[in-house]
Amino acid sequence: MKNHRHSIIVFILTCGYALSSAWFGVNLYDEGIIVTGGMRVLHGEMPHRDFASLYPYASYYISATIQFIFGTGLLSFRLFAALIFAGICTLSYLFSIRMGLSTFYGTLSSLTICITCGVAPVSLRAVFIALFCTLLSLYLLTGNQRHKTLISLLLLFFASTIRWDIALYGSIAWSVYNATDYGFQWRKFLLYIFTISFAVLLFPLFTLWAFGGETALIQAIEQTIIFPVVEFPSVRGLSLPLFFPRWDGESRADVLLASFALWGMIIFMIVTLMQLFTKKIRLDLPNNRLMLILVVFMIGLMNQARVRSDFEHCIPALFPFIILLFYSAAHQQIHKKYIVVMTVFLIALPGALKGKQWIQSYSYEPFTATWGRGIYSENAAHYDSLVTSIHNMTSPEDHILICPEQGQTNQSSDLLLYYAAGRLPVSYFYEFHPGITDRGDIQQHIINDCIRNKCRLIVRQQLKSNQSAKEDNARISDKLDIFIAKHYCTVRTIDGYNVMMPITR
Repeated sequence: MKNHRHSIIVFILTCGYALSSAWFGVNLYDEGIIVTGGMRVLHGEMPHRDFASLYPYASYYISATIQFIFGTGLLSFRLFAALIFAGICTLSYLFSIRMGLSTFYGTLSSLTICITCGVAPVSLRAVFIALFCTLLSLYLLTGNQRHKTLISLLLLFFASTIRWDIALYGSIAWSVYNATDYGFQWRKFLLYIFTISFAVLLFPLFTLWAFGGETALIQAIEQTIIFPVVEFPSVRGLSLPLFFPRWDGESRADVLLASFALWGMIIFMIVTLMQLFTKKIRLDLPNNRLMLILVVFMIGLMNQARVRSDFEHCIPALFPFIILLFYSAAHQQIHKKYIVVMTVFLIALPGALKGKQWIQSYSYEPFTATWGRGIYSENAAHYDSLVTSIHNMTSPEDHILICPEQGQTNQSSDLLLYYAAGRLPVSYFYEFHPGITDRGDIQQHIINDCIRNKCRLIVRQQLKSNQSAKEDNARISDKLDIFIAKHYCTVRTIDGYNVMMPITR
């Protein structure tokens, strides 16, 4: 009962911490994926069948549900994101207590997780929803609840409909836990991992096929499995960070945090595996079994950081890593004062970055449009003006296209603008992404959609180049650029956005 009271306090405090910055800034791409996808679902469209997506379908239906209940506005999404973040921090605290840590160490662990992982902007993302469901699945699996195995599996299946990769890492950890009942049993492990992993992988595909048909199934396999595994690392991959490398678009503090996080996790992983193979870790002890599944889950989550090695993509793996770090420190019987010093060291840089964000936010302007009311951003007035222009030039039934400027179609686009303007994308491929929308066949598909759906307006976004070395050598098709230049002309330019209307003949 005491731990339950403490967990409620942790939830309230971490939720408050997340909400303290939920009012500031907009995430044009990552947040735009979810809110615009949800808007398309509300208009009767289905992911993969009617629009392309690198994620499975469930996050769009969650977004659509939020929009249906609360109407237009980002604040409802931010509140939901804060609740998810607080839920993950609370699960981290409960995991620490279950692993035998005292309330003192568990509180320090959850404090470190909250401040370190809270550097990321508060916005609704598929990765954190899937992470919460997977951590909850593993927590229930390791408890004494009735039907715990069934409930944990159902949560894994649900997580797979949001992010199949995170659910897959969870299924491997799930298999490890069940295969270590009486020492590590290889046959049992292999049986579980093949059975559960295939079930987790096939579940979202099967349900999509049942409701969306064969076309949706084929597109989902291509977009959510083949592309992320085969092509994504080559078009969006970043090198593992050393100290102070110079990346365009990345701050030195962010790179330093990514360096500490990645190398810390790598060192911890190597030491743990060495102790496991030398049998210094006894798997007949419940706490060590819990530690092992968190290590396995962390290794899986590190794959995302391996491909996109900036601090924001390290955050999912940091949740289990920080729990493990405090567990190891307490297990080594390190004096409390040194663990407090370690905590201060871990939260110093992310805490300073968060403080800087708070200070900068005081200079932000508020959005006046309904969609962003209550949200403050650096360029709010310009963005409001852009949304107003789109409203004046189109009707609610019109479809529009938002894409990067000429020669930049291998860059990500502003997906939030569709939601802000309340206008549906004209094309199946509305999410501009390296390796997809820079291809000639995809651009021809977009052109055909523009003609068939009578695209009334195109907004071209002028972007700062943020390519990796691998992207510089990529061949970019110019089909879409030629089509737009031939059939559309710029009628207004607003803060880096060129608003284009069809040329009258």
